[in-house]
Amino acid sequence: MSTTTDFIIDSCVSVWVELSFLAFFLLGFFVLRVDVWGRLLKSKAKKGKVTKSFDAALLRKVEEEAASGHAAAVLRAWRRGQARALTPEDLLKPVVQAFLENEPASLVPEILAHLKLHQDNLNERAVQVSILDAVARSGNIKIMVELWDAFYEELDMQRSLSTYEVILGGFASAGLPAKVKEHMNKMSRDLFTTGSQLSPRGFSLVIKGYLKNGLVDDIFHGIYAMSQAGYVVPPFAVGQFFRVASEKQRLPEMFDLVQASSQIITNQEALCAVFEECAKTINLELAQKAEKSLRTLNTPIDEKTYDALLKVYTLAGDAKALDIFKEMQASEHGVSEGLCVGLLARCAEGKFLTFAEEIVRFCRDRKGMSIAVYSALMKVYAFSGMYDKACDLYDQILSEGLEPDSMMYGCLMK
Repeated sequence: MSTTTDFIIDSCVSVWVELSFLAFFLLGFFVLRVDVWGRLLKSKAKKGKVTKSFDAALLRKVEEEAASGHAAAVLRAWRRGQARALTPEDLLKPVVQAFLENEPASLVPEILAHLKLHQDNLNERAVQVSILDAVARSGNIKIMVELWDAFYEELDMQRSLSTYEVILGGFASAGLPAKVKEHMNKMSRDLFTTGSQLSPRGFSLVIKGYLKNGLVDDIFHGIYAMSQAGYVVPPFAVGQFFRVASEKQRLPEMFDLVQASSQIITNQEALCAVFEECAKTINLELAQKAEKSLRTLNTPIDEKTYDALLKVYTLAGDAKALDIFKEMQASEHGVSEGLCVGLLARCAEGKFLTFAEEIVRFCRDRKGMSIAVYSALMKVYAFSGMYDKACDLYDQILSEGLEPDSMMYGCLMK
């Protein structure tokens, strides 16, 4: 009997030991994990709370006054409803803009107080982006930085890639590349373990800001970094970069850098910008380099690019203009009267008589000798000092039943 009793007691003891281990494990996981319970309770409280909507009448009032440019009225309407409900994200921008225009000193304290009041209902990322974007676009870097710090330090909001990209664009737009670099490094430490990686939108915001300020070297580095990250740089941005480089008298240098980089893709739109800038300075050497790049694309040349090519070669008085003119005739693009008149005007500037006569021959073959074409041809003769030929055109014009214009009479008077 004693042996049986001892056996039962020993068995129960082992079971109680196992149960004790299980109890302590559950206690440690569920009771001592205060942070888990805190998050659960906070989540339940948040779900249980009824979210109030911003007063519809006041919302319309804010939108109407913002559309009319009445900043003071926007703020009056917003203040009447801001304590009762969180401002919708799409309404935050006009409200912030109204503060910037009318009461910039009140923006930070009032917006922060409003967000604190409704912090349980915030979509942190969307709210930060809306507010910071509006301030960044205004160029008020002081307020942008103040809000950026306050969101993190006072409201305990998390910084995200989207919010970083907005302030990077703000610094770039203000012409502060050193600040862009500084916050790129911060972003790398905050968000990534192995270097930073902007989105295409982030790169575009930075490049756009640099373009606005004519920061040639920084634009190039931004375009190169975007290409290296595996994104396609918008052709418009590359074209604008070439225009900015031309304004700074650095287009040949920057074009060579882009061409030397296997990362940056230059398409027809960007090369067209190079031709247009070459025409302004009559840089034939660079135009020839750009045309060589254009031909390697193996894509049909569009009308705008043909026009830019013809313009630069015509102003330079280069015989290549005749070849391109014939190439354009054979293409899918029609040669209009307006193009012929424009080319004749450029022939006058460059005294390019050979090409002018080719254009007139083309017009005659298609019975397109209008008064505008005759007028432009007379200008070519006048600029070239061939006044006899200019006068001879007068009789020809009358014989075809056309009426000379004022420009022709001016040439004849000379």
